[in-house]
Amino acid sequence: MKTNILRNTFCAVVCLMMTSHSFAALNGSDDFNDGVIDPAKWNIFASGAREFNGELQYQNLSGNGTAGILEWRGFSIDNRFDWSAMVDINLPNGLIDELLPDEQEVSITLYTGSTTDYNDYAEFFLGESGEEEGGYFEIGREAGAKKITNGSSESTYLVTPTTYASLMISWDAALNNLSFLFDADGNQDSFTPFAQYNLDDWNMQDGDRFIVGISAVTDNVPLSWDDGVFMENFVVTSSVPEPGAMLLFAFGIIPIMRLIRKNRGE
Repeated sequence: MKTNILRNTFCAVVCLMMTSHSFAALNGSDDFNDGVIDPAKWNIFASGAREFNGELQYQNLSGNGTAGILEWRGFSIDNRFDWSAMVDINLPNGLIDELLPDEQEVSITLYTGSTTDYNDYAEFFLGESGEEEGGYFEIGREAGAKKITNGSSESTYLVTPTTYASLMISWDAALNNLSFLFDADGNQDSFTPFAQYNLDDWNMQDGDRFIVGISAVTDNVPLSWDDGVFMENFVVTSSVPEPGAMLLFAFGIIPIMRLIRKNRGE
């Protein structure tokens, strides 16, 4: 399976997103069950996605480029805090047309990146591709994790027959490691380690930030709503205290500091 067909397109869109985003709450989720992509939760950078029947479905009738890219609005998170993002994805069999001689690929992706340098990002995807090799048309399906640093990449791939799976990306601030975890039967209940990359070469300084988003991309594979390419059950969590907790802490610490000063005679 050729895994680099869509990466230039993906990078171009990710670069756009990293230079133009707004933010809301850090922790949250979306079960895509209200029929409308919530602008309070998502920045929409490419059309071709809709909420329907509790799913974020994708369509791209032209068969080329992005079928929909969403960035979680709440997620511009300080790299000094741990975080994780996960989502269930569905990529059915039968999307590749064996009668077409062209290289074909379709993938569905969970990604993250540095807001400081748009050339530094990482992606976790499930994809299927087809191409003619030696007179035979070969179709392959695999999960893949990629870390891109200023154009150079590290990658891990796993051939898998799964059509429904869960993807998780997790950040360990203490170790400066980005981990990818895979649940081959979905439902976010049996994750196993897939890949792990150290981000020292991203040269992020304390206080630099990450963004997180989801996307579907196609190359010579037309998609319609009825094809069943979708995501559901998006969840993001972080160790950053919520604003309410910080206020409670502040209101709690002020009387304590006053008491300490009083006892000291200040």
